[in-house]
Amino acid sequence: MIKIPSLIPFIGLGDIAIRLLKVRKRLEEKVRSSEPNSDYTIIMPLYNKEGVIRHVLESWRDYKDRLLVVDDFSQDNGPRIVEEMGFNLLRCDRNGRKIGAVWEGLKQVGTKYSLIVDADVVPDKSPEKTLDQVVGELDHDCIEGGTCEIISNVNQEGLHYLLVLQWLDHKNGMKFGKRVLGTGKKKRVLASGGFGIYRTDVLKEITQYQMSRERSSFVGEDLERNLEIIARGGQIGFYDGFRVIAEAPKDLEEFTKQRIRWKEGELIYLSRYYKALTKGKIFDRLANEVRFNTVFNKYGTPVKVASMPFLAYYGVQEPELLAGFYGMCAAVSGVIF
Repeated sequence: MIKIPSLIPFIGLGDIAIRLLKVRKRLEEKVRSSEPNSDYTIIMPLYNKEGVIRHVLESWRDYKDRLLVVDDFSQDNGPRIVEEMGFNLLRCDRNGRKIGAVWEGLKQVGTKYSLIVDADVVPDKSPEKTLDQVVGELDHDCIEGGTCEIISNVNQEGLHYLLVLQWLDHKNGMKFGKRVLGTGKKKRVLASGGFGIYRTDVLKEITQYQMSRERSSFVGEDLERNLEIIARGGQIGFYDGFRVIAEAPKDLEEFTKQRIRWKEGELIYLSRYYKALTKGKIFDRLANEVRFNTVFNKYGTPVKVASMPFLAYYGVQEPELLAGFYGMCAAVSGVIF
């Protein structure tokens, strides 16, 4: 009869062996996840961006061979600048807005992945990872899409308090994005509209669905894209090590128009996808963020409309107080989520 004490050394060795195998497995997964993947195309919709497109394309020069600029019937010299710089250019014969330009670009794509990048977004000059590495991680996770950190350019020309406010908005959004990830392959977050990576087959299916729907406005088509992917059971991951920088509104008028577009998109699509994102999810951070936004941005609209004369007054007389109001709302959301 074998005595239990005599088995202890073997049990100990077995435990050590199991632990070593787990460590090896994690290391192998880490190595696989960092393998670069260059099977992607960057689609950049362009419309009347003559003032910034030269600087933007210069920043993306390392990815020149993979970048396709889709001109959405611009009325300025932006397309000519693209051709002068030697980048691939696809001209649309009519204005189909951003979603139309994305669809025309996708018709030319044969790669496994497609990246959508706004024409006023540039990559960080000193990234920890290349796009090839990020796409490699996405490919390893076998999910439908991904995004990276996006921040605002606080060093550009414009009203300083608006630049700081936009930077704070993006910072809170990225902070929330990282919190709702979960672990392993269970990554799911609303990607920013300024930069997104998707499996091309999924992106074509979703974009075709968006194009086929009869509606008068394409406001928030990027938000709809991500919500539709999630509602269909897909996942969007958040990947560190690569980030992009977006231009912020330079004056109060531009800032106000941007916010109206963003909030209109939120009101339309959060209402449409509310049940799909919240049903049966009590402690899910993404679901709770959707609930918060629905209450604050939808049911709180009458209060906001009533306060507009006061905000307009302070926007002219005391712009710092207006910035403080928006900053306070962003801070409350940041603390809760």
